[in-house]
Amino acid sequence: MKKRWFLIILVLLLATSWLSACDISVLPEKDKVLVGDTLKVLVKVHLTHRKCVLPIDETEVEPTNGVVLNHTPWKKTGRMDRESVYTIVFTRAGRNRILVTRECSREGLSEGKNYVAVTYNRERAIQLARLILTEIKNGKRIKTNADRLSDIVKWINSQGKADDKLNSLAEILEGVVESAQKDLNAARRKARTALKSTVFKE
Repeated sequence: MKKRWFLIILVLLLATSWLSACDISVLPEKDKVLVGDTLKVLVKVHLTHRKCVLPIDETEVEPTNGVVLNHTPWKKTGRMDRESVYTIVFTRAGRNRILVTRECSREGLSEGKNYVAVTYNRERAIQLARLILTEIKNGKRIKTNADRLSDIVKWINSQGKADDKLNSLAEILEGVVESAQKDLNAARRKARTALKSTVFKE
């Protein structure tokens, strides 16, 4: 009987060891940024097996509403510890997640995550609206860019008592977004007209 219990405990210990995942820490340099700003994120991985079968370069970093621009070479900081700094830019406002995953045949799925508040300010909303309208005017990614304009409108509307300039901007952008849903050429014309608005004059 004792031998049976010993075997059961041994199997459980081995299973726990086999299933243990990497420890992953996700450490953004800031917890709040503007849409379009670059953000440095330190990713730390503590390996749980001396001979990990998954190369460290196969660590996946996925930001919600964001893009990874680059990252530093993975550095060994301890026998079982590695780290890299990722540069990320977010394209939409919100409480955006940074998810880091590693999946291998030995450990299964390991993940770490953190969140960053992404928003606009008055200057950034106007600046990005001008850039996006220029792309639409030139026929570039019209529907995708219209979706980005909708994000700016949503932020302006969330501000409550926005100033007249922001309210005018929201109205102009809504017109372009509506056109993009029906006629891409009409959206280009609307964008061309919108760029002449006093909203974009210094």
